[in-house]
Amino acid sequence: MSDDDMPEISSTEIARQGVRKITIDPRTGNPVPSFTAETRFTKVNIQNAQNVVNRGTLNVTVDKSGARKKKAVLNKKPVTESGSRPTQNQLMDIKDRVGADWKDMGRRLEFDDAVLEQIQLENHPLPLGETIYQILRKWLQRENERATRKRLAAVFMKLERGDLADLLADDTDD
Repeated sequence: MSDDDMPEISSTEIARQGVRKITIDPRTGNPVPSFTAETRFTKVNIQNAQNVVNRGTLNVTVDKSGARKKKAVLNKKPVTESGSRPTQNQLMDIKDRVGADWKDMGRRLEFDDAVLEQIQLENHPLPLGETIYQILRKWLQRENERATRKRLAAVFMKLERGDLADLLADDTDD
């Protein structure tokens, strides 16, 4: 059967029902999709997928890089120019708010993925906030006097997390 003779299946249907692989029925030549409940896409562009046919099975690997763009969180205060170190209270507030951006934060603080994973393993099964706090603590130790609120705020601005940069704007340790 040539590619032109292959029956089509809607990419929207693939995404809606969570297709992970499509098997071509050798008797009819029709696609037989296998569904999972994992997929949360509303639309898949098959042209951006890597397709491999092996013994009548079409495996589709979807490029998720453009699937969801997070919304930037704008800062409400001027970005700090302070050359002082972040206070303990600021670190505690930050660790509670970083959330899913923790790994990106660690990379922006110039930690290798292996180091980040090691910190995560050392703090498992503690809450994610403890991992974030330990990353910040290691950054403070490594950078010493270069670990300033201004530099940390710049990292948060690159992450489009102005809310975190705002936490560094006040000089008080309340």
